[in-house]
Amino acid sequence: MGLVIGLIGLALLLASLTALPWVSSGGEDATFSDIRDAFDQSPSSSTVATDYIETYAAGGAWIVVGLAAMAVLFTTWVVPSSKAGRVGTGLLVGGLLGVVVNAVDDKGTFGPRISGVAAAGLCLLMHGYAVNDLFNDDFAPDPAWGAWAGIVGVVLVGVSCLVGTRTERVPSYR
Repeated sequence: MGLVIGLIGLALLLASLTALPWVSSGGEDATFSDIRDAFDQSPSSSTVATDYIETYAAGGAWIVVGLAAMAVLFTTWVVPSSKAGRVGTGLLVGGLLGVVVNAVDDKGTFGPRISGVAAAGLCLLMHGYAVNDLFNDDFAPDPAWGAWAGIVGVVLVGVSCLVGTRTERVPSYR
């Protein structure tokens, strides 16, 4: 179940960043790809600090997609049975926090989940801040549903990580 929720979340996030409208104004829609193209075509100056949305459009969004995909992969589908394997995947997904929680989790029941939820939280902060940076101005247009679809997608990734894998326990008849 966690894998299905995570895949739906990843699909929403990808659709948000590639096809869904982020801005709808005057009957015209602009996708995140259009926004990225506008930043690519605008002249930039190395002495002027860029806004976060420019950094997000230049590649930060794909970091979010990659981290969210690793979180879903290593908390819902591929959870190593060995502690060393879980520590390794915890490093990929949750950094130092992932290493620590997977190292103290002998059975692998909570470490991968905490790592995945932490990664999803970081993705939510990054994506949410990009939405805020683009639309948090008096003269900014209102966000279209595509921007919100990405947020919902990342939240679903977090839920999938929280659900984790289905753990089957074989009863012991001693």
